[in-house]
Amino acid sequence: MKLAVALGGFAGFSIVTAVGFMGGRDPANILLEASIACVLIALLFRWLHLSFIRHVQSSLAARRSEARAVADEPGRVEKASTVKS
Repeated sequence: MKLAVALGGFAGFSIVTAVGFMGGRDPANILLEASIACVLIALLFRWLHLSFIRHVQSSLAARRSEARAVADEPGRVEKASTVKS
């Protein structure tokens, strides 16, 4: 999660700084706006990262429970593994 927050902050700061300098704005205003964007985009990336992790975890949990249900079916015969020497 630290990486996602750091990348979000860097991306927000870099984009706003570049756009500000290309627009010919005052450097003091650019840095203020870039600092605000850094915090806001970092929080956005943190939220997106946590959302992604939650969805991956729920997907894996669903797959595990489905696999357990299939394995626990009555009358299911396990295939014996054959080892060739």
